[in-house]
Amino acid sequence: MKSMQHKHVFVISIDAMSTQDLQVLSTYQNCSSLLQDWSGAKRVHSPYPSFTYPCHTTIMTGCYPDRTGIFHNTDRQTGEWNWFCNAIKVPTMIDIANEHSISNACICWPVMGSAKSDYLIAEIWATTPEDDPTPVFEKVNSPLAKPIFEKNKHLLSWMRTPGFDHFSLACTTDIIQEAKPMLLFSHFSYLDHQKHQVGTDPKGLSHAYTFIDECIGKILGATKKAGIWEETTFILLGDHGQKDIHTIFNMNAALKAQGYYQDPDSWKIFAHYCGCSAHIYLRGIEVSEAKRVLKSIQATYPEVIRNVLDTKEFKALHLDGPFSFALEAQSGYAFGKNDHPLFEKPSPTNFSMTNHGYISHTGPESPFAICNGKGLVIDQASMVDAAPTILKLLGIEAIGMDGSVLPVF
Repeated sequence: MKSMQHKHVFVISIDAMSTQDLQVLSTYQNCSSLLQDWSGAKRVHSPYPSFTYPCHTTIMTGCYPDRTGIFHNTDRQTGEWNWFCNAIKVPTMIDIANEHSISNACICWPVMGSAKSDYLIAEIWATTPEDDPTPVFEKVNSPLAKPIFEKNKHLLSWMRTPGFDHFSLACTTDIIQEAKPMLLFSHFSYLDHQKHQVGTDPKGLSHAYTFIDECIGKILGATKKAGIWEETTFILLGDHGQKDIHTIFNMNAALKAQGYYQDPDSWKIFAHYCGCSAHIYLRGIEVSEAKRVLKSIQATYPEVIRNVLDTKEFKALHLDGPFSFALEAQSGYAFGKNDHPLFEKPSPTNFSMTNHGYISHTGPESPFAICNGKGLVIDQASMVDAAPTILKLLGIEAIGMDGSVLPVF
């Protein structure tokens, strides 16, 4: 067994990896060797909503969305993705690493565009699949990372996977061998995309598991080539689980039928899709009237809408934003992006066979695994505990975070 020396800490995020997925991956060759005597938590409570960008920001900061300011993947008004770290309202682990002169790298990690990482390659993509990604990446990548981007950009196919993950992997292994950073973050999305297309049954995900195991093997190989294998501690984690979906409910279609929504530019009540939840925006209408409307729709479709959360209720879940309500879907349902029809069937072509965004404990959750540890595994933790625990491995005490160090050392 490799000794626990924390000169290098490499954090690998497998998007949508659940506790069940980790159990399956532990039977694969490379993951099996890495997960011997792992320490950490079996089930980690994601922030609400359990969406990729809020979750990865919480991992990176140790704070909930009501403090980070990242409560959705995209901006409601522009539809643009929350790619840039200047939107984060609290310090990130990259900021803290820089303060402590810890060399660092960040590859395809959400909401870290333009971060002051030594080797930064952002999670970002061109406007259309036909566009050259170079101008977009050049605006946000760090100078040291640009040659590595140029070397590997041919692997990109817009935001599609596994191409994007091949790109992320190549950049990760190159940076490990070139820079040997003390702290590294790398993000892979293929498992998430596969679940959206085929569901959560492990029997249909064998290709994704094989791909992940191959990625882990190449990253381990890169640390050995760089001569830092014995000094590197790996952390495998996920950001959220996923639920299988049998029906999509377009909330804006329901609002349209009652005259509160006409189109994306003309509305009094607007539902911003968030998978198994939705954020409700108001314009020119009293909160009390809007609540009556939402409760009426819930009463009409109780099989669809599990709960209507008001401001006090969603703030109690550490969620805050410029919306007035949050909706929770019943099991098997997700909210849609369209304003017609009212109901749709999920399809592999629109990535809707599964979804997330739900309150974490109501569905599958992700693990946090410090690899080749002492075998100290607790049943559950919170995602805000990730950052303090990661910093602890580097000898840094986290200050001002919502989370605390996991008792696994």
